[in-house]
Amino acid sequence: MLDATVQARQGPLSGEDVLELLSDKNSESMTSRMQFTAPGTGCGTVTTTRPRLTRAEHGPVSARGFLAHGGATDNEQTAHGGFMVLTPTEYFNRYRTITGAAADDRFTSFDYCFNHFQSLRRAGELDRLRTGEGLETGCLHLGFYLASWGMYRGSSKLLSRSAHYLVRMVRAVADAEPELWAIDVNTYSDENIARLIDFREVVRHSFDHELSATLITKMMLGIFGNVPALDTVFQRGTGRRSFDEPTLKWVKAFYDIHRTEIDRLRPKTLDFNSGRPTGRLYTRAKVIDRIGFAAGRCGERIFI
Repeated sequence: MLDATVQARQGPLSGEDVLELLSDKNSESMTSRMQFTAPGTGCGTVTTTRPRLTRAEHGPVSARGFLAHGGATDNEQTAHGGFMVLTPTEYFNRYRTITGAAADDRFTSFDYCFNHFQSLRRAGELDRLRTGEGLETGCLHLGFYLASWGMYRGSSKLLSRSAHYLVRMVRAVADAEPELWAIDVNTYSDENIARLIDFREVVRHSFDHELSATLITKMMLGIFGNVPALDTVFQRGTGRRSFDEPTLKWVKAFYDIHRTEIDRLRPKTLDFNSGRPTGRLYTRAKVIDRIGFAAGRCGERIFI
């Protein structure tokens, strides 16, 4: 077993050091198992498997190439010293142990909010969000989701506002261009990234106070599912703090590296009435949100 604290001998491990430690010149099928005690509530002790790579097979070490095989490079620094501790799947599954997946769990408020807005979009009934009961219901769904996700606490401006404060935001959703609803991480082209940034400004102008990247992205995640929520936990798990073009390109790069794995991880949302899975899948942005959250919650970091 390879202990991540091996780096203490000379400081952070370089990519070449990692390959030396993980490679087995006599066997191409061998794997290296690494065990870490992860700090933080719900993190526990995890044991993970990494492939043993050889320079002859894979050539010079690069952050993108080596991580794509589940390894680590000298650019990767975590609380455990130089390794991305778990695979995306392992982080995703760890999220379930932190939050649970029950209908009553506070994080499932995402499912109900996302289902509501996406159902209206699919039915071609977004105009219902402009007035009357449809507007009220949209504000209540969005407000409760934001409250469940920690946006109505402490010094938050939302704490002193009613659900009616969200009226302009919900009406902006009704006016959003159709292309915005179709964006997910796999379609983060330059044009679509520009659309996301443009809607960021629409969100900002829907409120009377300055909005954080956390609040903007949580709303866009809960409604469209097209960006991860850049809260403090996700920021700690990814190192990305600003809702801007470089961050969105980072998210796209992470997806491109782990495309097959992330596409396979998309669960179905839960239905409010039955508590059972719907036919609606989590977006890829939501999957990456869960991966980054699980890493950050335990003081770890994911990389590209």
